[in-house]
Amino acid sequence: MQFAIHAKGKVERGVAYVRTNALKGRRFKSLAEENLFLSHWESSVADTRIHGTTRKQVAACFEEERPHLQPLPASLFPCFQEGRRSVHRDSYVEVESAFYEAPPELIGREVWVRWDSRCVKIFNERMEQVGMHTRQEPGKFSHSLGAGGFSAPVLSSCRYWVNRAAVLGEQCGQWAQSALDARGPESMRSIMGLCNLIKKHSGAVLNAACAKALKAGTHRLKDVRRLIGEQSEQTAFSFAQSHPLIRDLKTYSDFVNQHQPIPK
Repeated sequence: MQFAIHAKGKVERGVAYVRTNALKGRRFKSLAEENLFLSHWESSVADTRIHGTTRKQVAACFEEERPHLQPLPASLFPCFQEGRRSVHRDSYVEVESAFYEAPPELIGREVWVRWDSRCVKIFNERMEQVGMHTRQEPGKFSHSLGAGGFSAPVLSSCRYWVNRAAVLGEQCGQWAQSALDARGPESMRSIMGLCNLIKKHSGAVLNAACAKALKAGTHRLKDVRRLIGEQSEQTAFSFAQSHPLIRDLKTYSDFVNQHQPIPK
């Protein structure tokens, strides 16, 4: 363990040496220019110096070690992010606001997702790769499920949520079915969102918004929310100026004066 700590310190010291000796106070116009400078600095400065620990020239020590070293890998060291994700009812997982298909048998379970700037890989609990997709922009779907047709679990979930929307009213049901026909399984999240709106709005408001959305040909939940907002503008109330229950202020004044306590 002491050797491991010692080796770790040596590696970190080398990074500090490059930062303070080669890069300190310098600016570069591009990464290519910086790499070119470091290549020249390595051959003319770093490799020719006498190492403080070995008391030998760095380049000479490296030539002694070269026959015992393995070749560098053919590709760059992989750089990626990863994390756990839950497989949604529509069989998609979310990565940085984009959605990627997982096998439908994993719906409701957790998977391990690994992604970089080019692709997204999905692994099951045994770390076996079960899917790979090209990176999508935020809000986009991988679309592979829609292209291959509905799987039985996803089709069942879609039907369930369309029926739930129909309970809210005829227009809600029609909008949900229209969204499913137009967008396929990726519409399920929008349909679920519509059903959840009943917690904040009445069925009449939702149906009126869905009717307008159908007429406009939009199947996005954000458009339904916008239409709801347009309906919810408050109207001015008119107050009655006279009513049998509204008494003249003098009546209240006389009542107060009659019931004031007599001072002693």
